[in-house]
Amino acid sequence: MNDNILNYELQIEFNSAMSLYKDRMFQNSQEKFEYILQYSPNHSDTLAMLGVIQSFSKNYKLAIQLTTRAIKSNPRNEKLYNTRGSYNISIGKFNEGIVDYKKAIKLNQNYTEAYNNYAMALKDTMQWENALNIINKAININNKISILHVTKGKILLDLQLLGLSIKSLDTALQINSKDYNALYTKSLSLIMNKQISDGWQLYEHRWKTNAVNSSFLKTDKPLWNGSNAYKNILVWKEQGIGDEIMCSSLINDLAKHCNRIYLLVDIRLITLYKRSFSSNVILIDPREPLDDLEYDAHIPIFSLPLHFKLDPNNYIDGKKFLYANKLTTDKMKKKIQNENHKKICGISWKSGSNTDGNARTIDLLKFIKLLDNGNLIFVNLQYGATAAEIDLVEKKLGIKIFNKDLVDNKNDIDGLASIIEACDVVVSIDSATVHLAGALGKDTHVILPFKSDFRWMADVNKSIWYNSITLYRQKRDLRWDNMLKEIKHNIQ
Repeated sequence: MNDNILNYELQIEFNSAMSLYKDRMFQNSQEKFEYILQYSPNHSDTLAMLGVIQSFSKNYKLAIQLTTRAIKSNPRNEKLYNTRGSYNISIGKFNEGIVDYKKAIKLNQNYTEAYNNYAMALKDTMQWENALNIINKAININNKISILHVTKGKILLDLQLLGLSIKSLDTALQINSKDYNALYTKSLSLIMNKQISDGWQLYEHRWKTNAVNSSFLKTDKPLWNGSNAYKNILVWKEQGIGDEIMCSSLINDLAKHCNRIYLLVDIRLITLYKRSFSSNVILIDPREPLDDLEYDAHIPIFSLPLHFKLDPNNYIDGKKFLYANKLTTDKMKKKIQNENHKKICGISWKSGSNTDGNARTIDLLKFIKLLDNGNLIFVNLQYGATAAEIDLVEKKLGIKIFNKDLVDNKNDIDGLASIIEACDVVVSIDSATVHLAGALGKDTHVILPFKSDFRWMADVNKSIWYNSITLYRQKRDLRWDNMLKEIKHNIQ
């Protein structure tokens, strides 16, 4: 077949495949793209589109391979480097992603999307000053793109330059008043800046972003609006188990506005919650259908603060609201051998978060070395594989961390509550363990990274959520030493 005729027919196939893709018929479009490669195996646009389709299934490694082949065929296409950079970032290959963004910018020095992605990668690797420099370059190229100001707002939020963060986000909203990422990020900056009434209002925009890993409940019932007009209210879980525990501190406030609460929570919390809440709070197993529930209104659990958590200076309400099993707690105390009547210290030192877990995690050897005062018995509250780290501490420091024959710290939350209750004090990084300990009213010392979560606000050492918690904040040098030494002094 004549090459011109072949190229013409392949272009028709490519256009057809793109039409299917735009109609979200991804399987059909993939088949057509693969057909094109049989005749033109180095067709750059086709390889790139197959990479995009693979990325939808989070098959990023194959997406990278396909995009790399596309780059070999078309090495001067800046968009291919930018796309491959995003795939690399998605699997945690930040160095490779940053290299790709730099290549894209080198090919096109006005490529604002690559600048934006580059700045976000620097932000996520805690290179905030460099990130600010890059995003400012993008804004200088075109200051009418809202996402650039949103990214700058996010970087400034990480740096806790909250007034500047809010200013950048307001600029984004002047460009596009319906930029939901700007509205959501502004909510975080406002809450962190103790402007929590306005912050919670804007936090409702979370559902229109990719920031929340939960789906909004499908129901024809109205969203609870704070009134006393509804007898039965369904509160449904969202985000992580720590978020559920934290916001559950407001269930008793909600109970004053209705006759009955249906509380849909993580199944791991049901036993503990049944013991802790009154009989008008009905616990719902998330595996069960909601069709037969007789509720008049509903609310996602992280929307409760909009109605009940409006005073940034109120540290009194954060009292104990969960209660561990007393018999199990007594058994735990007997298992923890404490013949010398030392202080029992529960510890958690690492995070499994895909987004900022590394920033929150502390090496256990350093953790114990800096915290031990000679009068502590350490008890493991950490979930996951910990045996090797614990054995290393005993081998290097001669300090035993009590770990055996207790409970599954991840799945047996009621059992973990009893272990925490058996402790005199808890020292932990920011994790679900902190929320459980705070809800139990346990003396808890929380080690926050420099880039801390909005819920802890800024420049305070107490929490509006739990009055038994003390916060310790990492400085810009990202060192843990002084924080752990301060905790060591405070718990002796």
